[in-house]
Amino acid sequence: MLRITPLVAKEKAILRLEGKLRGPWVSELARVWKGVWRRTGLKRIRVDLRALSFVDERGKDVLMTMRQDGAEFVANDPLISALLEEIEQKRQSLAGSNQQQLNNAGAAGTDAAGKSEAQERSASTSVPVISPMELIARRKICHT
Repeated sequence: MLRITPLVAKEKAILRLEGKLRGPWVSELARVWKGVWRRTGLKRIRVDLRALSFVDERGKDVLMTMRQDGAEFVANDPLISALLEEIEQKRQSLAGSNQQQLNNAGAAGTDAAGKSEAQERSASTSVPVISPMELIARRKICHT
C-alpha cells in the first residue's frame, strides 16, 4: 500500500510518499508525478520519502525518471538514502556518457571556461543526498 499526498502551493510542490512503492502503486506514482509536474510547471518538485519503507525495481526506475525530471528527494531512512545515492550515481553516469557521446560527435558547445552546456546543466541540477547521520550532526550544530 502506498499513500501519495500532493501538496501544491504557488511557488512549490511537494509529493509525500508513505508506505511501500511496489506493484500497481508504481504506475500510480508515475501518473500523479506527471500530473503535478504538468499542472504546476515547476522545474523542481520536492518528493518526501521519509515515510517510505520499501521500493521495488520498477519503483526505483520511476524515482530515477523523477530525478532526471528535476525532483528533489528528502529521506531519512538509511536504506532509502542508499537507494537515492545509487539513483544519483546512475543519473550522473548517464549524464557523463551522454556528454561523452556529444564530445565524440563534436556537437557540444563550450563556454569561455571550457565547460560544455551539458556539464553546466548537470552541475546545476545535482542534488546531494544527505545521510541521516549527517542530518543529525547538522541539527546538533544548528541547535547548540
